[in-house]
Amino acid sequence: MIRPSDFDIEIGQSDHGTFVRVTHIPTCNDRTVDSVAPGAVGKTRDALLGELRRVLFNPEDIRCDTGRSEG
Repeated sequence: MIRPSDFDIEIGQSDHGTFVRVTHIPTCNDRTVDSVAPGAVGKTRDALLGELRRVLFNPEDIRCDTGRSEG
């Protein structure tokens, strides 16, 4: 299960402008975007969270088998 507390979100200023960094704490995987437009910080954060979630859970890793059994 991926919990919201598993992610560290850092928003700050660099030489290039506003940056957004999202880190998945248990695995130390991170994604960073530098020079984000001020109105796009929330969308950028959500996109980085989604990208990290896709790295953690590959759709091919989840399988559901449905069948019948006797008894």
